[in-house]
Amino acid sequence: GPGVRWAMPRIWIAWARLWGVTTARDPGGPQGIGGWLFIPIQRLWFGFVLACQGVYFDVSSGAVWKASGVPQTLIGVHLAVSLVLIVWAGSLFRDLIRRRRSFPTGYSVFELAQIAWPALVLAGSRSLGVVDEPHSYGLLLRDAAVSAIWVLYMRRSVRVRNTFVR
Repeated sequence: GPGVRWAMPRIWIAWARLWGVTTARDPGGPQGIGGWLFIPIQRLWFGFVLACQGVYFDVSSGAVWKASGVPQTLIGVHLAVSLVLIVWAGSLFRDLIRRRRSFPTGYSVFELAQIAWPALVLAGSRSLGVVDEPHSYGLLLRDAAVSAIWVLYMRRSVRVRNTFVR
C-alpha cells in the first residue's frame, strides 16, 4: 500500500546512513560496510559462534571428557580460550559498529589467533599420543592461507581505510 511505498525509501536511507553507503562515487575511494568487507565480518561472526559452541561442548561433555582420559587442565584451557575468543569477538563487533580505527588491527590479530589455537591443539594432541589425521595439516595450511589473505586485506584496502576512521 501507500504506507509501504512511503516507509521503504526512508528505511533504505536510514540503513544507508548507518552503514555509510553512498550513491555517488567518492573520489577518495569506497567506504562503508560493503563489498569484500562483508566476508571478514562473516568470519568474525562464525568465529564467535564456534567459540560459543566450544564453551557449550566443554561444559556439557564433562563426563565424556573424563571417560576418554583427557586431562582436566586441557579442558580448562580450552574453555578459557573459548571464553576469551567470545569476549574478544564481542569487542571487535563493538569496534566495527563504531567504526573505530582499532578494528582492522584487532581483526587481524583475531584471525591469526584463530590459526594459532588449532595449531596448539594439534601439537598438544600429538604430545598426548593422539593419532592425528593427515588432512589436519592441510586444513591448517588452508586456514592459514585464508587468514593471510584477510589480514592483508585489512592492512591494504582503501575501503577499510576510509571506513574505520574514528
